[in-house]
Amino acid sequence: MDDLQDPTRLGLIAAQEFDVKSPLQHITKAQVRAAARHLKLPNWNYAASPCLRSRLALGVPATAQHLQRVERSERFVRIALAHVLDETSNVRVRLLARNRARIELDEPHVDEAHAKMDQWDQELVQELGFSSVEIKAFRSGSVATKDGRDVTKSQQSPSATTTTTTTTPHDASSAHSSAQTSFG
Repeated sequence: MDDLQDPTRLGLIAAQEFDVKSPLQHITKAQVRAAARHLKLPNWNYAASPCLRSRLALGVPATAQHLQRVERSERFVRIALAHVLDETSNVRVRLLARNRARIELDEPHVDEAHAKMDQWDQELVQELGFSSVEIKAFRSGSVATKDGRDVTKSQQSPSATTTTTTTTPHDASSAHSSAQTSFG
């Protein structure tokens, strides 16, 4: 129910086109979590884990290479911050236009990620081939605009400022090759 009014939820659009029925469609995410907690399910409060396609900004094609790079980047960030993240923590690596990446984390972890950015340059920029990487506070659906820039300055907290690392852009073949060897 929470997402039914959001025209950018591509899965919902596809489900409607193919007449897919969802038994939970008319209740909120909070109600689903409450029911799961009542049933004593161990994952009742885990962070949502939507499909990798949701990490790609509108206009960025959903190729196997793009999805693999996002998945490997998220795994890298989770491992690098394992001492502060758990299964309830939101972590997303968004692939934006012009091969840029945005790491989004729950607000309490943004400063920690900023502190590690220099160490992450080798893996995220050089190995996985992103042209730049920025860090912001997590916001569901944040790449639902064409360029992925939908958070206004007035909405950002001081710790949600952006850190960007830029190197020489990699061509698609070297980025693909690097993505396949990283985290093998």
